[in-house]
Amino acid sequence: MAATNFELKEYQKISLDRLTSYLRDTTRLGAKVAFISHTEMPYRQAPAVADGTPYVCLRVPTGGGKTLLAAHSIGIAAREYLTASNPMVLWLVPSTAILDQTVDALKTEGHPYRAALSKDFNRNFTVMTKAEALAMSRADATGGAVVIVSTIQSFRREDDSGKENPEGLKVYEDAGALMDHFENLTDDQKAPLEKVEATERPIASLANLLRLHRPMVIVDEAHNSRSDLSFRTLARFSPSLILELTATPQTEHNPARDKHASNILYSVSAAELKAEEMIKMPIRLTTDGEWTKTVGAALDSQRMLEEAAKAEEAETGEY
Repeated sequence: MAATNFELKEYQKISLDRLTSYLRDTTRLGAKVAFISHTEMPYRQAPAVADGTPYVCLRVPTGGGKTLLAAHSIGIAAREYLTASNPMVLWLVPSTAILDQTVDALKTEGHPYRAALSKDFNRNFTVMTKAEALAMSRADATGGAVVIVSTIQSFRREDDSGKENPEGLKVYEDAGALMDHFENLTDDQKAPLEKVEATERPIASLANLLRLHRPMVIVDEAHNSRSDLSFRTLARFSPSLILELTATPQTEHNPARDKHASNILYSVSAAELKAEEMIKMPIRLTTDGEWTKTVGAALDSQRMLEEAAKAEEAETGEY
């Protein structure tokens, strides 16, 4: 597939510039002071996560290109904060449908999401699902950037009721395919890792592998991952920073009621999207008493728009 012509919109450039300057200042001032100096808003530490871990949110209305911003944010974080050419990234999405779409786009040559990674890492990066990460080679983990795309649900040890989550437990189990990642580690590297019971041997798990590399965590549609359980799950991987993207960030802060506000670094307005012709106004609203008809009409409209977009891309070469 040939590379597509894709220019960042002005509000996307501004969003990424804000993230760049924030992370640059974080290295000097710390996550809290840098955030307050950029926003004049209070900074809330992510629950359960180590103090000092940068935890910020870009608010982007639906249709504003959150996934593209996420792809560009990885190179920015690598340069400005992680100072690493081979960062490990855990990219969490809210559903398997979005997971499939995101992975497919990031693995497709010429797609704007992949092009964003190529711009910053050339071809020295790997995109993988959780299933692929469970057999990750040491060469992949250390040789270039690694982007693991998954749902947060599949990384939880337990569900909301406290019962064990069989799919999530795979992340924490000893895996022969990962053994070589834990050979010849220093005592300092071993110290934070979970050990096999009654031994000093680190469990050869994906969770420990992530903890070893202290990943950047991207949380797409972050309003869906606000519970204490979600934050405890993130904390298990010792993230180096957490970036949230959502159209509807949590603004109420009441930890006693399990409500944790996002630190909104930059908020894109609907007017900015309209100015870039990303949305059309006025919006005309119709209603129907039967919800099945509403859902059916929405799906029909989505399919029609997708077909029209693909036809235009084939004709013009523009994504």
